[in-house]
Amino acid sequence: MKQGRIYPAIFQQDGDYITVSFPDLPGCNTQGKGFVEAYRCAREALGLYLDDYDNAPAPSDLIFIDKSAGGRVMLVEEDIVDNIVYYKQEQVPQIMRDKLAEHGFTKYKLAKVLDVSESYINLIAKGTRRPSPDMAKRIALVLDFDWQVFYS
Repeated sequence: MKQGRIYPAIFQQDGDYITVSFPDLPGCNTQGKGFVEAYRCAREALGLYLDDYDNAPAPSDLIFIDKSAGGRVMLVEEDIVDNIVYYKQEQVPQIMRDKLAEHGFTKYKLAKVLDVSESYINLIAKGTRRPSPDMAKRIALVLDFDWQVFYS
């Protein structure tokens, strides 16, 4: 069985959600409603992020992680991408293509605006990955469509 790589992550309470960021991996962020969901999402986000990189940066030692902003620093093992369960939403790819073109966005630019990895946006745009409700709302706000399309 392939073992996942381990990176430090910062878990912070943000309203009803717990946000997770990886200091060594810019744009690798996620969130969950509650700690268990946030941790599961962190493993998945880490796996998807690292799947795009042959030479990912080495993880920092925990003593070098800036803890001044608060939150909890924990080690997270990536979820091996083969283990991630995908769903297929047939209408999402067309809506995403149309709205990206209408607003002059590329998936790369959308990922940068939303501060997430491009691979995450690619999976959402293909209709094989369902974003969290908060991320669905953020995408829909930027591209001007009903966020509930991801859940219909």
